[in-house]
Amino acid sequence: MMDGIDYQYPDIEDKITVENIKKIELYPGYWNESENAIINIINELIKKSGGYLRFLDAGCREGRLITAFEKRFDEVVAIDPDEKRLKVAESIAGNQRLSHKITFRRAAIEDFNDNNRFDFILCSHVIQHVHTEIVPVIIKKFGNLIKRDGLLCITTCHSTKEKSYFVKDFLNKSQLLEMPITEEEFNAQINCRGTLPIHFFKFGEISHLLRTNGFKIIEFRVFHLEKWIPGQENEKDIDNEANSTLDLQERVGRDMMIAAVPIH
Repeated sequence: MMDGIDYQYPDIEDKITVENIKKIELYPGYWNESENAIINIINELIKKSGGYLRFLDAGCREGRLITAFEKRFDEVVAIDPDEKRLKVAESIAGNQRLSHKITFRRAAIEDFNDNNRFDFILCSHVIQHVHTEIVPVIIKKFGNLIKRDGLLCITTCHSTKEKSYFVKDFLNKSQLLEMPITEEEFNAQINCRGTLPIHFFKFGEISHLLRTNGFKIIEFRVFHLEKWIPGQENEKDIDNEANSTLDLQERVGRDMMIAAVPIH
């Protein structure tokens, strides 16, 4: 989002996302269990990093993940270009008596600046919905915003194909449809209401951008599997199995989490 543009996230009230979860969830409750496991891993990484002062939620939406990490920090800055979602997040923070430590700012990540750097930056499911030319700008911005001993965690959509690809999700008479599109079509639909364009990244694409901008990857996990792993009968351990080998990580997982630290 450039300054002055009235941006609104295209999946109004998350209707497309809700239907997507219903369609691909392996078993009831799996989607949340899989995400909570990632949250636990990130919290452990925060403990090890030792930085507990400032937390940036870069693309906070309605503030859903702020409470998963805010207790570890003295100050939280939450940014999002969608004014309506940001107001919801601010209202929820007020109801939870967190307004004293959270500052909400309407801004796209690429336009955001701050006088002080951050110990922890979270960018959860943002970069798969932005123009492809903006993704490297965002990664570079994180390098400018993070402390020398800070921690960056990115979650985004994961390609299990040979290369990155693009789709658009939309509802047709309440039925969820997912249609392959070109990169050009993806970029043209970034701000289209009722259609959710999604960029599925190869891990190597993100890792290259991070290394190019002075980061070292310390953790990589896939999660939100769309299919069962042959021979894996214990549903509670399926995500650990998916991350047990590099080969499986290449082949499964709709989403991925990458944790990185600046190279000194």
